[in-house]
Amino acid sequence: MENNKIRISMLGGSGSGKTSFFSGIIHSMIVNAKIVGKGADRSSISLNAKSIKQSNSYFLEEEDSEGLVRSMNNAALLSKYLISDDPDVPNGGFGVSTTDSIEFTFDLLINNIPCCEIVIADYAGELIDDPSNKAMKSNLVQLCTNIAESDAIIIMSDSVIISRHLNNNFSIQKETGAQMINMIFPNIKTATRKNNRPLTTLVAMTKTDSPRIPDMMRKSNFANISSTLFDSIYSKTFASMDMNSDSWGIIPVSAIGRGNVDDDNYIIENANIQPENIDTAIIFSISSSISKILADKEKNIKSLEEELKKIFGFTAKVRTAKENIRKQISELTTQKQALEQCRNAISQMNDIFPQTINNMHCPNITEIGEVVKK
Repeated sequence: MENNKIRISMLGGSGSGKTSFFSGIIHSMIVNAKIVGKGADRSSISLNAKSIKQSNSYFLEEEDSEGLVRSMNNAALLSKYLISDDPDVPNGGFGVSTTDSIEFTFDLLINNIPCCEIVIADYAGELIDDPSNKAMKSNLVQLCTNIAESDAIIIMSDSVIISRHLNNNFSIQKETGAQMINMIFPNIKTATRKNNRPLTTLVAMTKTDSPRIPDMMRKSNFANISSTLFDSIYSKTFASMDMNSDSWGIIPVSAIGRGNVDDDNYIIENANIQPENIDTAIIFSISSSISKILADKEKNIKSLEEELKKIFGFTAKVRTAKENIRKQISELTTQKQALEQCRNAISQMNDIFPQTINNMHCPNITEIGEVVKK
């Protein structure tokens, strides 16, 4: 974990719903905010865009005295990822799929106060479809490097494909990219353990808004299907998890909300786009990392306080040294307070996580404790 930075990687084959999932993030956490709690405990959790990195080129770097130019550029570029009922938007309103690796850097805001940075990486589905593709070699190397540095991984699993092959696990694994993910995931775990931090892994069942999904799958929040994904489809992935430190689960998500697409998977006119569970997926993905960053801040503050006690004398050099340490302590304390606010806001979702996330295990969230639901 790089200072205050949390890395989330999205994995999935072509057409699995990664880009639409990101659009849901924009709708629910940038255009709007996640509101949790009531009364004096009411808090907002949101994101503010900082930069985009694509093909080793950076965008959104322009700045002016008030930061307005950069903010306007952020809005203009991010709006291209929004789902729309405009007939001119490709793929029935869902936009163009990702053909390159893209990283989005955001500030995580608690009650509009920056808490830490979140980097969300979206990778071309071809990297999962065919890792041997020589034309994608440089992107594959970057993918593997970034995954090894991730604090959370969200695996996109197409629920339309799952519904089409309900009794054929082999076909589900093949068409969702689960075969490849199961093969590479133990190596992902080895890499992240070398970095001495827990990993949060969430399987997002995408496209649950599709009219092609049988009603029987929607009963009990897709719990039965989630158990199949946990016990069979992604069994090797989940088996590689560490019971003592890692968090995981399976969550049904929708980028636009049920009733907004037709049978041909085109967004209907005047659609009331309401993403479902996407903000919950992001907040769950960062929960363990927030606790880790907070613990690191507290440790650093104590270390600096001990260092300050050891400095004696009244020379200019000593006074400057003391002032520098006090400044560091003050900055860390401000960051710690923001992180505590974040942790408290997330703890107010204790009742939401178990209701929306199936097969959930989260030993690192103290307020929730260990929960396993099947």
